[in-house]
Amino acid sequence: MPDKMKIYMNTNIKSWSRGKYAAHAVHAALSALGVHPGVPVVVLGAKPKEIEKMRVVCHDAGQTELEPGTLTSGTNWPEEAPE
Repeated sequence: MPDKMKIYMNTNIKSWSRGKYAAHAVHAALSALGVHPGVPVVVLGAKPKEIEKMRVVCHDAGQTELEPGTLTSGTNWPEEAPE
């Protein structure tokens, strides 16, 4: 298996929001891994204390912009349905 997944976003689309852009990147990643059941992906903001309580949390590796271990995102999916 390759050491990284590359997601290519359509650069001709100029009108989408950051959230829509992020959601479609997630759709591509999950679909590639065969774990996406076709459920809409909603990207929301949350405070770190909220994210820390979630079932799945992600921390940055610290190789580019963020400090190693920075809490970046989380989800309670599939227990929590998208809004």
